[in-house]
Parts: sequence; structure tokens; C-alpha cells
Amino acid sequence: MWLILKSGWEICLMDKNDGERIKDDDKVLVVLTNQYMFMQLLWYYSKYPEGIWEVIILKFGDVDLMNSMYQKCVKCGFFTRIMTCESSIYGQKLLNKIIVMLRYLFQYITQQREKSDKKFLKGIVGEGRYKKVIIQSTHDSVSTAIINAMSDSILVCLEDGMGDYLPVKGMKECFKLSHFSLFKSNILQLSAFMLAKMNVANVAAYGYQFQLRYDAQLIKYCSLPDKMKYRNYKEIKQLFDNDSREIAVSENELSLKQQEYDVIVFSTAFADFGDCEELYYSTLQDWLKKNYKGRKILFKPHPREQCGLNCNDLNIHIGGREIAGERVLDILPDAEIVLTYTTTILLKICREKRNFKILRFNNIKSKWYHLGIENDSEVLGLSDSDWIILGGRKDE
Repeated sequence: MWLILKSGWEICLMDKNDGERIKDDDKVLVVLTNQYMFMQLLWYYSKYPEGIWEVIILKFGDVDLMNSMYQKCVKCGFFTRIMTCESSIYGQKLLNKIIVMLRYLFQYITQQREKSDKKFLKGIVGEGRYKKVIIQSTHDSVSTAIINAMSDSILVCLEDGMGDYLPVKGMKECFKLSHFSLFKSNILQLSAFMLAKMNVANVAAYGYQFQLRYDAQLIKYCSLPDKMKYRNYKEIKQLFDNDSREIAVSENELSLKQQEYDVIVFSTAFADFGDCEELYYSTLQDWLKKNYKGRKILFKPHPREQCGLNCNDLNIHIGGREIAGERVLDILPDAEIVLTYTTTILLKICREKRNFKILRFNNIKSKWYHLGIENDSEVLGLSDSDWIILGGRKDE
């Protein structure tokens, strides 16, 4: 079982004027997307335990990770009902995406969107109303459909990642030349804009995000509130305003802790940046052999990553996929930290002012990769001197 340690949190429970307080017999609906959100939920529940909690687990990506989240929801003990749902259209074929897009457009023109969303939600949870709805982001159509259907509830949006800190853009910027060809860039940008305009999803991409109709009703949590460029929320609150290490570890995390690794390498899904995974792994392996040969290394893959790292000549363990990276930092507080991209883990590292090394692979030509680094560096306050450059010059 998970244990939620509440030392020092009883004072928070005395604040009866807090807008997120509900009655013990009110219902709470959570839309769970990944391990990082589960970690946030443990923290959030320690502050706001009131209500009857139910959860919808979105099914996408690695099946084992989804099963791991299901088991965590069972073991944590505060969910009275656990449901699952297919996540979105992202993994579908192009024809299916076009059909779904046309359906969204028809619903928007005929003003049937809210009615459709309520029918969709009823198909998952049945009858009943929820006093509070908790999501991680509005980037997927399921979460957005649920807040559309439950717009009169208390709407809480936790932290998704670095995309939360992107500025909002309008239609004109959708037609600016981006990192792909002009035609492909415009089509993708315009599609993302249309999805937001129809209140389907905020598909954050190309260094921007889009405004949705219900953003102003969301209570938004984030690690670095002062760095939020888009602020059209009902309220912006500090995430993890106490020490997340007070949340007890699970059995899987305890097993990881007992290994006593010297170094943690947090990887990312370089397949997102095009056909560059092989180059990424070979460059990283050479650097690790040069700097950490003989050291005990934990290589933590991204949930979407199909790891192709060659472990020869390295004392390296590939694991921890089922545990949020932020929790790994708490479990292994003395290990050196190496990152291969500006992931959400940096939000915690910067907040706690911990030392780290971050690698930039200049032999990877994807402009989207380098644009992401530049945007995230501005939010995190990283300068050129903070990066370890691998693979030559960016403009070679």
C-alpha cells in the first residue's frame, strides 16, 4: 500500500475558504495520463483528500505502463472506482484522423459539441455529477471533452510539462515558416489551431500553444508559476509547495532505492525529432564510456522510448520506466544527474537548486529539437555555458 504522510499538512485542511474544498460525499473525477501525474495526485490528495474519488486511466503508449498505473491506482487506496478509456486520435491512421476532424467540425458548426461530450462522458462513467474534475492538460481530446461536459464543476489542471510554459499564438502565426517544409508546417499548424478553435484540444507544438474556451475556469498548478507566459487561468498555484519526499515510496521504488546507483541518465524519445535515434544512442554511449566507465548507471528511458542503448563496456541498468522521473530523484538523492533533453524533470531540479549535467547533440539536425531547447532554456534560465555540447557544431 502507498502511505501518504501528512506531517505539517493539517494546517492546510483548516482553510475553509479554499475554493478547492468540497464535502466528503461530493464526487471527484480524475483523468490519469502518466506516471508524473500520478505522483502529482499523491501530493494533491494529501492537501485535498475530501470527496469520493474515481479515476479514468487513458490508454495509450506502452501497455505495461498502463497496467502499472492501474495497479498503482488499486494500491493507493483512495480511488473507489477505476475506469479506462482510449486516449485520442494521435495514434490512428491518417484517414481516421480526417474522419474524426470532420466530425469535430460538424459538431462545431451545428453547436453540438457540448451535447456530444456529455454523451461521451456518460458512456464511460454512467449517470452522476462530479463536484471536482482533475486533469493533467488540455492536450488530449478526452480530457478536454470531460471538462467541456463538466464545465460547472471545480476544474483543476495539474502540470503536463515544458509545453505548459509556451506562449499562446493566433491564426496568423500558424502560417509562418517553421522547421518543416512551408506546406507541411502550415497544414499542421492550421490543424492545431482548428482543434483549439473548436475546443477539442490544445495541441502544443512548434514552440507555441493555443487558447481554449474553458481555460479561464481552470485552477492551474505548475512548478514555476512566475515563468508561465500564458496566464489566462482562473488561478495559477504552486505545485509541490512542500517536500514531495514526504510521500512514502512504493515497493517498486524501494527496489530501485536499494541499488544505490552512482549516476542517473534521464533519456527522452528522440524518435519525436525524426530519424535520429541511432545517432543519439551512439553519441551518448561514447560520452558515457568516456566519463562514467566503471560507475553504476541507471538509464531511465522516456515512456515513449524504445531504448536502443548498447550496454557493452558499461555498468548500466535500463529501468525505472514505470516510475516518474521526479520520484527517481527523491529515491536516489545522492546520484549524479545527467539529462539528454529539457524534460519536466528539470522543473523539479531547478526548483530544488540541484546540480546536473545536460547534453546537447549538435549532430542531430532536427530544427524542432533545437527550437525546443531554445524555448525551454529561456523558461528554465539555462545559458549556453550550462550545456555539454556533443557531436560537433549545430550548423555543420
